[in-house]
Amino acid sequence: MSKQLDKLKATMQRIEAQKAELDQKIKAQARKDRNHSIYQRGGELTMHLGDKAEVFTDEDIKLFLNHVFSFSGIQKLLTQMREIRSGESRITMEQLFENARTAPQSAPQATRTEERFSATN
Repeated sequence: MSKQLDKLKATMQRIEAQKAELDQKIKAQARKDRNHSIYQRGGELTMHLGDKAEVFTDEDIKLFLNHVFSFSGIQKLLTQMREIRSGESRITMEQLFENARTAPQSAPQATRTEERFSATN
């Protein structure tokens, strides 16, 4: 009985070690996938900034993206994209962007600070 118990304990330790190794591989793959996504998206942004992208600081890019994403039309577009990707919408991304290209665009609302700043210049 003791031999059988020792055998089972050894098997359990081996399985736990395999599980720990697989958990590490899963975490490493998730990190690799996340990094790939970050680099891919950063590359897309850099491509749109042009051949002088290095002149922009991280703060410049943050301000720019905050401004772009302040447009109500962009917020609506992102919501629709999420709906498409989650299966809540029957249209395709291509149809969504074709519709977005033909719809009139609206500017974001200026904040009081922006209004005061533009009035002084």
